[in-house]
Amino acid sequence: MIRVKVGIRFKVLIITGFLLSVPWLGYQYIGEMESYLRRGQEKNLIGTAGAVAAALHERPALFLQNASFRD
Repeated sequence: MIRVKVGIRFKVLIITGFLLSVPWLGYQYIGEMESYLRRGQEKNLIGTAGAVAAALHERPALFLQNASFRD
């Protein structure tokens, strides 16, 4: 069996690499979450616009000029 002697410098280098990767992973997670939330917000807005359009489509008299309350 071969034993490899690992020094303190190597151990510190490994720990430093891991600790430096944590903020990068957090940044990637935040980017993915932002993208996910934007897609959900977009779908919600499209659904709301469709519902409003359908409700207004069923009331054509709503947009007649003589149906206005203004003089």
